[in-house]
Amino acid sequence: MASANLQEKANFTRLSRLLVNKGTEALRNTFDAVHPPANLQAVLAANRASLLKLKFRVINNPQWDLLFPPPSGNPPNSKTFDVTLLTVLFRNICGLPSTGWSAMPPDTDRSMQANIVRLKFLRNEIYAHVTLTQVDNATFESLWQKISQTLVELNIPQHDVDDLKTSPLGREEEIYVKILEEWKSQEEDSIKMLECLSDDVKSMESSINRLTQIAEENRDGMKQKIKNSITRHSQASKDTNYQNNCSKENDEYLLQKLAKHNFKSKIRSKVKFFHPGTREWFLKEVERFFKNEYKKEYKK
Repeated sequence: MASANLQEKANFTRLSRLLVNKGTEALRNTFDAVHPPANLQAVLAANRASLLKLKFRVINNPQWDLLFPPPSGNPPNSKTFDVTLLTVLFRNICGLPSTGWSAMPPDTDRSMQANIVRLKFLRNEIYAHVTLTQVDNATFESLWQKISQTLVELNIPQHDVDDLKTSPLGREEEIYVKILEEWKSQEEDSIKMLECLSDDVKSMESSINRLTQIAEENRDGMKQKIKNSITRHSQASKDTNYQNNCSKENDEYLLQKLAKHNFKSKIRSKVKFFHPGTREWFLKEVERFFKNEYKKEYKK
């Protein structure tokens, strides 16, 4: 029984060593193939704005300092990047699809992205045994085959993988357990931060939709007010035109009546009162008469 437990503990340690040592190496070599070390600083500088959006939520301060060291420090080096940081960089600055990172890819998909994601989920399977630090032989063989195939497809030599399966073990179990726990903790923190970011985005989208709705309502209300104002102005113009037309027609009516009126009899009756020296009086009387007649006609 004790021998079986020791074997299962050795199985767990070998899987952890394979994943930690060769898994990290595979991801780093793949990243270096996409962004060679000589260009890394320039690439990070070019993508600083997009990476800054992930700071505090996905990338913590120590990781940020590895990407953008202080002026007095050494330039960024992928050898200092852990698996979690490398995965973040793969997702954001390596031109890989933004989807397909949240589920184990099918066995038929052997693309670079699929193998990167596959390593993450295989790591989680090993972490599931971290409490007992034991893996039975059948599970060991299955996981070893899956991990080794993925690593070889990410350009880890087959003989390096085979050596780790048979080489002697030292007192390193605690080291790998600690590393696995750190990886798992960082991943969980990243997931929580991504969920918060997603909630923030949804909240922002909701606010934008509400503001858009308010703007549209205000726009419709303003359009109706302008329409009503134009209608009132148009009606007022029509009323003014109507009044002007009525006044004009009334004036024309009075002029026509005055033109048709015969003043001869009136003039003769006034002439009878004419005496020498009374011309001025006569003219005033005639003027007064015409004014009175005009007023009478206008009142009609």
